Amino acid sequence: MSDAATIGFRLKAGEKVLGMTGVVITTQPGIAQALKTAVVDEKVSIRKGEQLYVLTNLGEGFAKVWFNGRIFQGEPYDDSTFRFIRQPKSIWWVKIKNRAGRIGWSRQPDNFGNIDQCG
Repeated sequence: MSDAATIGFRLKAGEKVLGMTGVVITTQPGIAQALKTAVVDEKVSIRKGEQLYVLTNLGEGFAKVWFNGRIFQGEPYDDSTFRFIRQPKSIWWVKIKNRAGRIGWSRQPDNFGNIDQCG
């Protein structure tokens, strides 16, 4: 997984591949500020004005977040509870295998269909 790596193979438009796995690398965490006091995890509450760091988007409004030394799942995209000061930046690499059995990585996941957890 490197932009400097040699290209192992190229795919033709519409060519079928098997998605093997993926890796999300957060290059800059997002920052969300609480607009009101709220419970963000079963045992974690955040007060109005406090900030949490958004690490990785998990989909459906959820994200992996860091707050007060803990990492957990939260809903920082709830506009009634949080205001984003900075959106997170990340790179998503997908590992694929073509019909010839060659395996490679791509950081262009938008070029593939049926790639999320729900298929």
